[in-house]
Amino acid sequence: MAITRLNNNSITSITALPSAVPTGITVADLWRYAQNLSFSATTDTILTGTWEQPDTNNSANLGTSMSVSSGVFTFPSTGIYSIIFNLETKGPSQGCTYNGGRIQTTTDNSTYAQATANYGNTYHPNGYDSVVSHILFDVTNTSTHKVKFSAFCEFSNNVYGNSNLNQTYAIFTRLGDT
Repeated sequence: MAITRLNNNSITSITALPSAVPTGITVADLWRYAQNLSFSATTDTILTGTWEQPDTNNSANLGTSMSVSSGVFTFPSTGIYSIIFNLETKGPSQGCTYNGGRIQTTTDNSTYAQATANYGNTYHPNGYDSVVSHILFDVTNTSTHKVKFSAFCEFSNNVYGNSNLNQTYAIFTRLGDT
């Protein structure tokens, strides 16, 4: 903003601020997987079950929420989004050397690409493991840019979900304009 002054310190003109002033974070949205899910060995299994926004422990979201249908999340507005996915699993009875979560994205509302693949291991039979994946995703069109999450393991395994606390969950944060 520019201010023009005369010698007597009176203001004669003010230049307006630009119209594209950054507004900061406008979407912060937490979703959790609210059920357990068994999945087969070496199968990329999309988490299509019950996703919910937390309503316990004083949880809060900011701005317009994401929407989800059959495990596919739709963005409420264009922008650069930080997406964090935490997958909690209970390992098979024999343990496993790798099991993990994947974030898959599309920019054409059809063909999904694997954006992350993060793995952990559960050497103790029936032990628990939690794996976190993170991406920054440039959403230029809310009709075509989508995201979904999957689980993968060398043996049959179980995703752990819960409707009272966050075990398997996703956080969407809109960082700014595209």
